Amino acid sequence: MTVLSEPTGGSVASSLRSTWAGWRLPAYLVTKAIASGMFMIMAAVWLLGVSTFDRRTALVGNGIALVFLAITTVLLVADLDRPERFLRILTRPQWKSWLTRGAFILVGFSVVCTAWFAVELGAQLGWLPEGVAEAVRVPLMMLGFPLALMSAIYTAFLFRQCEGGDLWQSRLLPWHMGVQAVMAGGAVWTLLLFGYYTRWVGFVSVSFLPELPFEVASFLVAGVVDLLIRWAEVSHHLPTANGTQAAWIVRFGGERGKWRASMLMGGQPILSLVALFGLWNYWQDKSVGFRTKDAVPFQLTLIFHSLKAVPVVALVGLFLYESAIIKAGQDVPNA
Repeated sequence: MTVLSEPTGGSVASSLRSTWAGWRLPAYLVTKAIASGMFMIMAAVWLLGVSTFDRRTALVGNGIALVFLAITTVLLVADLDRPERFLRILTRPQWKSWLTRGAFILVGFSVVCTAWFAVELGAQLGWLPEGVAEAVRVPLMMLGFPLALMSAIYTAFLFRQCEGGDLWQSRLLPWHMGVQAVMAGGAVWTLLLFGYYTRWVGFVSVSFLPELPFEVASFLVAGVVDLLIRWAEVSHHLPTANGTQAAWIVRFGGERGKWRASMLMGGQPILSLVALFGLWNYWQDKSVGFRTKDAVPFQLTLIFHSLKAVPVVALVGLFLYESAIIKAGQDVPNA
């Protein structure tokens, strides 16, 4: 692979389209979105005072984000003909290239995420004074949030440097990648919240109140916006003939199956979760308590079990959408 054979310029970035064929690039976009989205939602919950800080939740959130960052890095490096050239970006940076900027953004995000995880783990185990964790917690969240956001959206600017990447020139792309990160991170948090009641991850301490939790609300709102942008990206007027042709391939050509499946999978969580919280409020009106797992009605427990698949379906839909967009761009001559 020659993506990093040179540390500069659009010609290097353009090879992403031809060399990351198949599943690697869509998977890279999904894992990066999960890592950045989980951190952003977690930091927002506590910075905005939506709920009180809980160390175990911070450890779980940062731990999962780090796992997906590691997967993202492996997907980025493992497909190279000469993986050692990845280090050239860090040792011989060319700041005009978003390949270089993105690498440093990912490194910075990883450092902050690791530092927060290490501090909270050290305080949990008694290796660090509690005051140290309290002193650095908010600064790490405030520093990590913009790094997580830039980790999510920098690929949009990298794609714009790809030669002939007409379908990637949409002004919606940075916004879309930010929304996708919130949706993907919210999907994993929603899965954890469902697992809290079905004893998948009982060590995650959350206040699962009758009203819509912030994490699930983020997943739903971002999911709706994501569907609208998916439609707009391949429906609005594109400035080039190649871009218009690639958009046609997505909607009506060889990639229409993936695109339609991604739209259905993106809409399914919205309908399912709205139905869930309608039932939730119905049982609340009957004065059934929800404060503990044992108080949840048996019927609602079954619903929670069945809805574990909802966030997974949304993530699969995101993967299919990215795969359709990338493949359509490859199918257009000189696109």
